[in-house]
Amino acid sequence: MPKIEISLDIEKELKNLIDDDVKTFAHNVLFHMTNPYVPMDSGMLSQNVKVDETGVEYEQPYADRQWNGEHFNFQKDKHSLATARWGEVAMQAHGEELTEAVEEYIIRRFLNG
Repeated sequence: MPKIEISLDIEKELKNLIDDDVKTFAHNVLFHMTNPYVPMDSGMLSQNVKVDETGVEYEQPYADRQWNGEHFNFQKDKHSLATARWGEVAMQAHGEELTEAVEEYIIRRFLNG
Protein backbone atom coordinates (compact mmCIF):
# COMPACT_ATOMS: atom_id res chain seq x y z
CA MET A 1 0.00 0.00 0.00
CA PRO A 2 1.37 3.48 -0.75
CA LYS A 3 2.39 5.30 2.38
CA ILE A 4 3.61 8.86 2.62
CA GLU A 5 5.87 9.69 5.52
CA ILE A 6 7.32 12.97 6.67
CA SER A 7 10.87 13.21 7.85
CA LEU A 8 11.32 16.20 10.13
CA ASP A 9 15.03 17.06 10.32
CA ILE A 10 15.67 19.43 13.20
CA GLU A 11 18.42 20.08 15.69
CA LYS A 12 18.80 17.64 18.60
CA GLU A 13 17.69 20.15 21.23
CA LEU A 14 14.34 20.55 19.45
CA LYS A 15 13.60 16.85 19.00
CA ASN A 16 11.65 16.67 22.25
CA LEU A 17 9.07 18.97 20.65
CA ILE A 18 8.33 16.48 17.87
CA ASP A 19 6.11 13.93 19.58
CA ASP A 20 3.38 11.70 18.16
CA ASP A 21 0.82 14.53 18.37
CA VAL A 22 2.98 16.77 16.18
CA LYS A 23 3.61 13.95 13.72
CA THR A 24 -0.12 13.17 13.54
CA PHE A 25 -0.90 16.86 13.00
CA ALA A 26 1.70 17.06 10.21
CA HIS A 27 0.35 13.96 8.50
CA ASN A 28 -3.23 15.31 8.70
CA VAL A 29 -2.11 18.55 7.06
CA LEU A 30 -0.27 16.51 4.43
CA PHE A 31 -3.36 14.40 3.79
CA HIS A 32 -5.48 17.49 3.14
CA MET A 33 -2.82 19.06 0.92
CA THR A 34 -2.47 15.80 -1.01
CA ASN A 35 -6.16 15.10 -1.56
CA PRO A 36 -6.58 17.18 -4.76
CA TYR A 37 -3.79 15.11 -6.38
CA VAL A 38 -5.32 11.71 -5.55
CA PRO A 39 -6.94 10.06 -8.58
CA MET A 40 -10.71 9.99 -8.12
CA ASP A 41 -13.45 7.99 -9.70
CA SER A 42 -15.74 6.76 -6.92
CA GLY A 43 -13.77 8.46 -4.13
CA MET A 44 -12.92 5.22 -2.35
CA LEU A 45 -9.16 5.71 -2.71
CA SER A 46 -9.15 9.08 -0.95
CA GLN A 47 -11.70 7.95 1.66
CA ASN A 48 -10.02 4.73 2.76
CA VAL A 49 -6.97 6.29 4.37
CA LYS A 50 -5.21 5.80 7.68
CA VAL A 51 -3.61 8.97 9.04
CA ASP A 52 -1.57 8.78 12.23
CA GLU A 53 1.89 9.54 13.62
CA THR A 54 3.50 7.06 11.22
CA GLY A 55 2.19 8.57 7.99
CA VAL A 56 -0.66 8.70 5.49
CA GLU A 57 -1.54 5.24 4.21
CA TYR A 58 -3.97 4.62 1.35
CA GLU A 59 -5.60 1.28 2.10
CA GLN A 60 -7.65 0.47 -1.01
CA PRO A 61 -6.40 -2.78 -2.61
CA TYR A 62 -5.67 -0.97 -5.89
CA ALA A 63 -3.79 1.93 -4.24
CA ASP A 64 -0.34 0.64 -5.27
CA ARG A 65 -1.31 0.49 -8.94
CA GLN A 66 -2.73 4.01 -8.80
CA TRP A 67 0.35 5.29 -6.93
CA ASN A 68 2.67 3.87 -9.56
CA GLY A 69 0.37 5.16 -12.29
CA GLU A 70 1.75 2.98 -15.05
CA HIS A 71 -0.38 3.14 -18.19
CA PHE A 72 -3.06 5.24 -16.47
CA ASN A 73 -4.84 8.18 -17.96
CA PHE A 74 -6.22 9.78 -14.81
CA GLN A 75 -9.64 11.38 -15.07
CA LYS A 76 -9.47 15.08 -14.29
CA ASP A 77 -13.18 15.89 -13.96
CA LYS A 78 -13.32 15.36 -10.16
CA HIS A 79 -9.70 16.05 -9.25
CA SER A 80 -8.11 18.21 -11.91
CA LEU A 81 -4.65 17.68 -10.40
CA ALA A 82 -4.92 13.86 -10.21
CA THR A 83 -1.61 12.15 -10.80
CA ALA A 84 0.53 9.18 -9.85
CA ARG A 85 2.76 9.57 -6.79
CA TRP A 86 0.38 12.23 -5.54
CA GLY A 87 2.14 12.60 -2.19
CA GLU A 88 5.45 13.47 -3.79
CA VAL A 89 3.80 15.95 -6.14
CA ALA A 90 1.89 17.58 -3.27
CA MET A 91 5.08 17.86 -1.20
CA GLN A 92 6.83 19.61 -4.08
CA ALA A 93 3.93 22.03 -4.44
CA HIS A 94 3.12 22.57 -0.76
CA GLY A 95 6.16 21.52 1.27
CA GLU A 96 6.82 25.04 2.53
CA GLU A 97 3.17 25.43 3.61
CA LEU A 98 3.40 22.14 5.48
CA THR A 99 6.58 23.24 7.25
CA GLU A 100 4.97 26.53 8.27
CA ALA A 101 1.84 24.78 9.57
CA VAL A 102 3.92 22.39 11.69
CA GLU A 103 6.05 25.24 13.03
CA GLU A 104 2.93 27.20 14.00
CA TYR A 105 1.44 24.12 15.67
CA ILE A 106 4.58 23.56 17.73
CA ILE A 107 4.70 27.23 18.76
CA ARG A 108 1.02 27.15 19.81
CA ARG A 109 1.63 24.01 21.87
CA PHE A 110 4.78 25.45 23.44
CA LEU A 111 3.11 28.75 24.36
CA ASN A 112 -0.04 27.08 25.67
CA GLY A 113 1.52 24.02 27.19
